[in-house]
Amino acid sequence: MEDTWALFEYKLLGMDMCYYWLRFNIFTRYLHSTGQSGILLLDMKEFSPFAMQNGTGSVQLTHLGDPFWVYSHILDRVARVSERSVWSIRDQVRSMEKTTGPDYRKLHHDIARHSFHVTETMDATVGTLEHILKSHESLLETKRQSTALYGKELNFEVWEDVHKRLEFFQSYFRNLSHRSTANEKRVHNEIAFAFNMGAQKNSAIAVEDSGTMKTLSLVTLTFLPPTFICAVFSMSFFNYADSGWRVSGKIWIYWAFAIPTTLLSVLIWYGWTKMFPLDRKARGKARRSSYTLSNMI
Repeated sequence: MEDTWALFEYKLLGMDMCYYWLRFNIFTRYLHSTGQSGILLLDMKEFSPFAMQNGTGSVQLTHLGDPFWVYSHILDRVARVSERSVWSIRDQVRSMEKTTGPDYRKLHHDIARHSFHVTETMDATVGTLEHILKSHESLLETKRQSTALYGKELNFEVWEDVHKRLEFFQSYFRNLSHRSTANEKRVHNEIAFAFNMGAQKNSAIAVEDSGTMKTLSLVTLTFLPPTFICAVFSMSFFNYADSGWRVSGKIWIYWAFAIPTTLLSVLIWYGWTKMFPLDRKARGKARRSSYTLSNMI
């Protein structure tokens, strides 16, 4: 009597970001005395008895002598679901790549999380297939030793056919695992690209703000010296009387002080920016280096 138990679990993601899990919980028992196989399927929404009957309808009678013949046919149904699982993530990643304007919630939390789960399930599937193959090889080696010892006849071609089919599914699931890993890397690439684009936009906005601040500073520098002079010396050149507005004849004193001081202030500001450009660039470079992508994430 040979008993086997295997579990396969997959996440399927829809384009509306709704997901659900499918589980293949399989128990088999093979009776050497009668050559009969018993199959118990648990927790399977997708794997109905009708689908099972269709999936095993093409079984060769000679394969029934191998206790692992069940997996060589059940894995065909499992492969279809696993392929849907991997490509559902791929469709979401492709949709994300074609969309302009990053949705950080969608990038960080949803698609990345689902891609992790799908990659994890595919790695688990590859590990399960490796264990099934090792168990089948061990059983095949035991049968060969028994045949050599007791002289029993056994059709090893049937066992080798089943083994080759299991190896095919191992290769198939391994390739799907590589595809899932590629999807995960594409998600990471999109996340990095989105953050870089956001950093570039913030940098452009900062440059615009810097130009605006320079303009405001220059305007302030233009009007501040004359205002300061008027405030300090209490200059009042305008007077309102019954006959109307009067302007003092000594207003030239205001212009005599205001124009030179304004020009002097502007020249000092301009000369300062030209005398110390390297220091300003170094400070800007230090700020940019501290604002890296890793700090943003």
